[in-house]
Amino acid sequence: MKIEIGRYQQQKEDFSAFAPGAFPPEGIFNYSQEILIKSAEADRLIGKLDGITHTLPDVDFFLYMFVAKDATSSAQIEGTKATIVDAHFD
Repeated sequence: MKIEIGRYQQQKEDFSAFAPGAFPPEGIFNYSQEILIKSAEADRLIGKLDGITHTLPDVDFFLYMFVAKDATSSAQIEGTKATIVDAHFD
């Protein structure tokens, strides 16, 4: 898809000037229905996660558990053995 962002116009004073086209260009935001539905679902799930964090007594502990789980998964991928207890952060 070729998008024309503007064009040069010859001026009476014997120079050319760049004149930008309409913004946004026609057709640049034409997405399929499938993409729009997936985007709306992602927005909904992010909102749901944000809502859940408001009900947690300790958000830092909640995030710590995900970081510790990620650390143990990374250790297993690298071929070492680690547990969540081993992934203690100070």
